[in-house]
Amino acid sequence: MKLTERTLKRIIAEEMALTESRKRRAQQRRRRRLAEGTRSNPVQMTPERINAIIAEEYELYTRKQRLAESRRRLRARRRSNR
Repeated sequence: MKLTERTLKRIIAEEMALTESRKRRAQQRRRRRLAEGTRSNPVQMTPERINAIIAEEYELYTRKQRLAESRRRLRARRRSNR
């Protein structure tokens, strides 16, 4: 059987479409697995979870404040050395 250019292009297009649909399905599966807080799988908020979130946010806030203070001190030191 001799492959014509048209047949070869059709075969390649079919293979590419199949590959793309497999990728899409895999991404959808991954998204479903990673999805939390969906209508069918709501996040259970317990006091422990809320406290953990608050502690994490507070840690980020204090780190940001320490960094800002450190920058202020560094700028002040540079100004006084001029």
